[in-house]
Amino acid sequence: MLDTNKACRENYSHNCVGDSDSVEVTRFYTIKQIQVLLGGKSRSTIYRWISKGFFPEPIKVYGSSLWPQEQIKAWRNRVVSGN
Repeated sequence: MLDTNKACRENYSHNCVGDSDSVEVTRFYTIKQIQVLLGGKSRSTIYRWISKGFFPEPIKVYGSSLWPQEQIKAWRNRVVSGN
């Protein structure tokens, strides 16, 4: 049987929710991946944006800051649409 919690701890790429017949998988981004997605913005710029409410706050998983992919997609859509 797949230990989904172990997968979450080891590579942050899965957050498994649901019963044994259905599994929802959410991709998470690390700060380094967020930097790449934002064209090389610095960590300090990203955290400044967070403090000003311009960028979504990360969630903490075992002490690491992670951003759910859907949260980043929604943010990008808002920025592109001007809302």
